[in-house]
Amino acid sequence: MNARQLLSRSKEWVLRSQALREARAAVPARGGQRDRSVLQARLLLEVARRVTEPVERFPPGARQPVRVGLYRQAAYWALVAGRPDDTDAPPDIGAAWASADPEHLRRAAQGDANQDAVKRVLVDRSEPDALDVADEDATRARDFAQTLLADLDAPKRRVERTLFQRWWRLSLVVLLLAIVAMGVRKLVLGPNMLSDKPMRVSSSWTGCAQDAGCQALLFHTEHEVNPWVEFDLGARKTFRRLEVTNRGDCCSDRAVPLVAEISDDRASWTQIGRKETDFSTWTLSFPPKTARYIKLRVARMSTFHLKDVALR
Repeated sequence: MNARQLLSRSKEWVLRSQALREARAAVPARGGQRDRSVLQARLLLEVARRVTEPVERFPPGARQPVRVGLYRQAAYWALVAGRPDDTDAPPDIGAAWASADPEHLRRAAQGDANQDAVKRVLVDRSEPDALDVADEDATRARDFAQTLLADLDAPKRRVERTLFQRWWRLSLVVLLLAIVAMGVRKLVLGPNMLSDKPMRVSSSWTGCAQDAGCQALLFHTEHEVNPWVEFDLGARKTFRRLEVTNRGDCCSDRAVPLVAEISDDRASWTQIGRKETDFSTWTLSFPPKTARYIKLRVARMSTFHLKDVALR
């Protein structure tokens, strides 16, 4: 298999274009006698269900023959709807049964033995039905009519399944591409050089232990002049990117103006960036710098807190 064939097969696996065309081609045209027959069959089955499970009390009488009569009519209209052409409907269910595909009848009846029993109840028995119709006969008639109707809906359900497969597989591909892109980005950017490195802060807020929002933060200072956080890389390292994630639940304005500085001795600091406006994330890229310490400070009276800091 060459690359073009592999690409074509992969595209079909994701988009299901050919399968969708075939599924849509199998759906009968809308309108005409078929649609009216399907609607009538559904209506009759719903009426039969309400006879079986009445919401209000019915007058006394035998319900089973009523149900069988409704199932007979529903099966008749389902057989009419399943005819390959839109010619005049057969005069009765016997004619509709005789003109139907035998294999279709056998499948809807769930076997030859059941088919004979269904035919006896729906076709051979004359109307009106006897008052002593067995529960088993009514159930067979119901299942037969419901299966006929379900078979009529099968082409539409096939289209819906194929569309679901398309969107599910497309979503899967998008997710995989996103994961790959994140992995590539991580490889390109490199690891966070601040992971597991010592951190110092100008102060620590005493109320942090009782504050749920504070527990999710990297640090939280007291309200003071020029609050800061400092990271020790352990040795002089070279880096070119700083990523700062601000607190997300509130108070993000407290972190501005934010100054980023580097140093080798903690005595002399060099500014490498400054953020003057409110932010949720701040990414600072610069030519490669080499230093051991990096500090972030708020250049005013403020409380300082951040969600995360990464150096790459």
